[in-house]
Amino acid sequence: MAVTLRTIPQEVAWRIVLHSDPAILPVLARTSRTLQHEAEARLYAVLELFHGPRARRVCVAVGGCQRIADHVRQFILLNRQPRDIRQQAQALVLDTEEYWQCVRAAIARMRVLDFLQVVDARMAHSWVLAPSSARPIAGQGHGGPVIRRRIRDARLYLACDEDVLCFLEESDIQSLTIADVAEDAPIRPLAPGSLPHLTTFEGPLIVAMQLGNSPLTHLKVPVDTEEALSLLPVTLPELYVFKLRALSLVQVPEEYVLKCLDAISISCPNLRYLSILPLPFDHAQRTRFLQYLNRFTHLRLLEVDISNWNPHPIANFQRIFATELRMAVPTLHYTTFYIEGDRWFWHWSTTNAQQFQRRDARRVQPQQVASTGGGGGGAAGAHKEEEEEMLEDDQAASFVGLEGWSYGRGHNLYANQTSLWKTV
Repeated sequence: MAVTLRTIPQEVAWRIVLHSDPAILPVLARTSRTLQHEAEARLYAVLELFHGPRARRVCVAVGGCQRIADHVRQFILLNRQPRDIRQQAQALVLDTEEYWQCVRAAIARMRVLDFLQVVDARMAHSWVLAPSSARPIAGQGHGGPVIRRRIRDARLYLACDEDVLCFLEESDIQSLTIADVAEDAPIRPLAPGSLPHLTTFEGPLIVAMQLGNSPLTHLKVPVDTEEALSLLPVTLPELYVFKLRALSLVQVPEEYVLKCLDAISISCPNLRYLSILPLPFDHAQRTRFLQYLNRFTHLRLLEVDISNWNPHPIANFQRIFATELRMAVPTLHYTTFYIEGDRWFWHWSTTNAQQFQRRDARRVQPQQVASTGGGGGGAAGAHKEEEEEMLEDDQAASFVGLEGWSYGRGHNLYANQTSLWKTV
């Protein structure tokens, strides 16, 4: 049987598309039915767009064709800073309800979506996530029965309101990011059974309070106001029921750090990761800081900010402060010091320690000396001093302090930004 473009095996078509340049995928999609399916699957699998005319055309194509929408696994819609007057004019023209209706129709079509990220600079279009059961979509109606979509990661830089909450109740998300809360919309508790597999959350504490039924293990919240500080001891005990492992705090003022750490150490003493706390420069305040740290029993990684210190301790000068932290938390193995955009990562391990040489392996037998002139007494005294030094060395070899630390240096594009909290 002759093989033509119409009868080409699917595996062969898949290999052709796999090794083809992405620029010719649209041409392959118009060659044959078999190549069309494989080319469109690769062409539309990841859609990373910026707000603009191209994003609108893509959303219209995806929203108008279910076959194309079924290929989309990652949808990213970002806000690009305008570079000139022309781009500013395009941004103003496209920031309309009709444009966001196209975005909403496209998202509603994506049934195998795995990663979703939507950025709205104005924080005024969170309704694009409203399910069709709550708000009909133009051209699609109510869309039939509710189908809970399994999304691995959803990063919603939108104002959290009733529409976003309805979206969360109809989605099964594992990792969730919410930028802010709408001012005029009260946050209500989610329906029972919502987000049963949510383990990672980044967003305001007032939203985290409504996630008590989710098995959260990783949490990142801003604590930059008195209100957020007051919510911390109320929210953490409810989330700690599910064995919270990592807690990352952002934008913590230095005057809040002691109250914040006190509440955390009482509510979550078994944390394995904690960041990013301003390390007090004042000795009395740092002593209280270390006392609160001493309550943690399993902490292995701690990230602190020393940008406000003057002068900034750099390189080996940080070693003594890393040792000071480990004296308070014996389980600590990793410490990070942030100085604005610079990141100093310290690792403690016995293998990094300086190995003390045992003198008993190279002990020299005392020489026979004549007993004339008191020489024997001098040799005996020297030998006794040598044995005392050996004893001190053996005792020191059982304790590894400053020598146990090794460091590396990196640079962050944004100050005090870390993703380690998701990996612990």
